[in-house]
Amino acid sequence: MNMPYDIHYNKERDISIKTKFIQNEFKFRFNLSDTMFILTPKNKLFKGRDNEVAIKMVIIKESKDIDIVEVSKFLFPINICKLNIISINDNGEFDEINVFLTTKYSEVSYVDMRQETFVKVLSWKNLDFIDYNRHNLYILRSGKPIDVKNLFDGRKAEESFVNFRLGESGKPHLLSTSDFKLSCYLMAMFRQDFHLMDYLNAFDKINQDYLK
Repeated sequence: MNMPYDIHYNKERDISIKTKFIQNEFKFRFNLSDTMFILTPKNKLFKGRDNEVAIKMVIIKESKDIDIVEVSKFLFPINICKLNIISINDNGEFDEINVFLTTKYSEVSYVDMRQETFVKVLSWKNLDFIDYNRHNLYILRSGKPIDVKNLFDGRKAEESFVNFRLGESGKPHLLSTSDFKLSCYLMAMFRQDFHLMDYLNAFDKINQDYLK
C-alpha cells in the first residue's frame, strides 16, 4: 500500500516540496516531444574552482510509459543505488516540487517541477551542484536540443563554481547507436557492475595531449 504525501515547506527558499512514497507502481510518460539528457563534466570536477559541464541527450522515436519501481528493480543488480529523474515542464502556477520516491530496490525518485523553479534551484545558496547532479537524469518536456542548451547556457551554479557552457547544439550531443552498443558491451564484460566500470574508466586521467 502506498504511503500518503509528505509535504515540506522550505521557508528560506520559499518553496513547497511534496513527496509521495511509492511501493508498487508509478508510471510517467516519456513523449516524442521530450528530450532526456544528463550533464557530464568536461574534465574532473573540483570544488572551489570553476568547472564546466557538457551535455548528452536522448530523443526517442515513440512515446513510452516508464515505471519507476521497475527502473529501481533493474538498477539494483547493476550496482546503481540511486537515480533522480528530474522532469522540467511549463505546467502549473506555483513554485512546488512534486517527488515520487521508491526505495523498493535501488532508490529512484521522479521529481516534477516548472522551468522557473528549476532555474531557481540552480541558484540556491548552499546547493552543491556537483553532488546534486551526480545521480540526476533530466527530461525537458516539449523541448528540443536547442531548448536544453538555452535552458542552461550562460548560467552558473554559484555555490559549486559550475559554468554551463554547452557549446553548439547538434548530433555530437545525442546518444548514438555506437555509444549505446559500447555501453552494453562494457556492461557485459564487467558483469553489469556500474561502479567497477566507473572505477576502470580512465576519463579523468587523460589529458588533451594524449588525444592528439
